Amino acid sequence: MNRPAECIACLINSRTGDLREVGLGEEAYYHTLLSLSNLILKSRTRAFSESFRVIAEASGKNDPYWEKKQVLNSLAQRVLELIEGEEMREEDLLRLGAAANSFDTSVLGYEFNPESFSLEKLQEPLAIDETGKIVWEKIGTIAYVLDNSGEAVIDAFIITKLSELGYRVLAVAREDPYEIDVTATELEKILGKGAEVLKSRGNLSPLYALERDTLVGKRLREADLIIAKGIANLEGYIDSGRWLKDKAFFLLRAKCPVIARAFEVQKGSPIAIMEETAWKNSQRIKWNGVTASV
Repeated sequence: MNRPAECIACLINSRTGDLREVGLGEEAYYHTLLSLSNLILKSRTRAFSESFRVIAEASGKNDPYWEKKQVLNSLAQRVLELIEGEEMREEDLLRLGAAANSFDTSVLGYEFNPESFSLEKLQEPLAIDETGKIVWEKIGTIAYVLDNSGEAVIDAFIITKLSELGYRVLAVAREDPYEIDVTATELEKILGKGAEVLKSRGNLSPLYALERDTLVGKRLREADLIIAKGIANLEGYIDSGRWLKDKAFFLLRAKCPVIARAFEVQKGSPIAIMEETAWKNSQRIKWNGVTASV
């Protein structure tokens, strides 16, 4: 697949940012940049996920952001407590999920300031709101694919509320650490006993093509609705073709200029979009002729 030059710049920016955050020295920079030169022709999904493993190996930590993720979870919990008692229907919960996609560390041109995360952020109107297009009467089982820590606490609240409304909800997360994304093991602790948590292999997006023939892929195809959080899951799906056509629904903030252009919204705006909209608008992106393999 081709990709805009901004995606390459974002990859380099993300991984050099990781190096600074983790506190690695000159040798690690050389090794990481050399690795990026080899990974850059792969799909966006694989280039980002495999390059993060390079950072983890260089740091000597399986999860370089573990401590930061705990801080973000605590922050989100404090804000969540302000709305936990409110009555919410399905559409309200999805809007909350889109607005909560504020957390991130590695998007070029997007800076998440923990001090700015507030109730007002969670109540921000959506720039695109297609939550009303879901026919809830036809939905029995929902697969909820998570993204970042911090917002994962709010996602857990949404999952619980959807369960209380009568839906069977399967929570899906990566098995291995990736940036500040919540892992399946961490999610099990957040959700508590009784929750159904599925783990995708490695640190790839659960919506990426390599999951098609796994247990997670089977469960995704069997679900009536797939709610997927964040840019990485959207890109993982786009990189893989429409293998979950008419089932997927995406909740995210358009944090990067490429996504903002594709959906014709201001950068950072929250959106909630059907699979058809996600696929159609992704085709608007001006690709720059760097060919990548899945």
